[in-house]
Amino acid sequence: MGDIGNDFMVDNESKLQRLRQLVSGFNGMGAGVAFVDNGGCIIEANPTFITMTGLDRDSVVGHAFGDVLGNPDLARSILPIMRNEGKSVEGVVGRENGRPDSWIRVLLGASVVVEGESLTPIILEDRAEERRLRLAQAESETREGRVFEALQDGWIETDMEGRIQRANKAVLDMLGYGEAELKRMTFWDITPPEYHDRERRLIEEQILKKGQSGIYEKEYVTRDGRRIPIELSVHLTTDDSGEVCGMWGLVRDMSEQQSVQA
Repeated sequence: MGDIGNDFMVDNESKLQRLRQLVSGFNGMGAGVAFVDNGGCIIEANPTFITMTGLDRDSVVGHAFGDVLGNPDLARSILPIMRNEGKSVEGVVGRENGRPDSWIRVLLGASVVVEGESLTPIILEDRAEERRLRLAQAESETREGRVFEALQDGWIETDMEGRIQRANKAVLDMLGYGEAELKRMTFWDITPPEYHDRERRLIEEQILKKGQSGIYEKEYVTRDGRRIPIELSVHLTTDDSGEVCGMWGLVRDMSEQQSVQA
């Protein structure tokens, strides 16, 4: 397989020139492109493609693209599709190629005919930064989750209709509900009826206008029907575009303090 590309270059100089014209069209776009024959051998590649593989030109041109990308299984899965003209697929392959945290997306373009031979463009897009950001976000969310669960006070999140979206362990223990069960409820369900009018006024006059409520007192109803006194502060939640999408509240069980005062 390693000599096929060299034979092609020697015996098909006009094809090679045409391929180089096609390949050069991708220069400046930040994408690597190579053209492969129906056997999966790389016939020509632009400098970006070669750089992204972490190899030199002689180790790329004339070699099977699955070997070049360090993923022969990818080649075996794509080769049958390559022979179906016009078919495009997309996949992701990670490869250690001398750079830390390398992650490349592989796109298979529709076949083109160059002087009677069907060739398929393989396009590489570097996704290392995208992956780094995704991993950093996941790590941040993991840290946030740990803090969320470690809070001694309760934390509860709802949408604007009051449907409970999330609650930490302190809230679950306080109310006696399991997480799945509580998520089927609203904050109206856990608030005694006599507080509802006051709660609506507070949402309209403070939370929606100021973004938060300040600390106030009310009661929650537990799963077994008991009422417990709480302190609560509620804040608006916004999405990435700045639109209001819900509320979150910090909840403190005041039962012990009230017992001491009594």
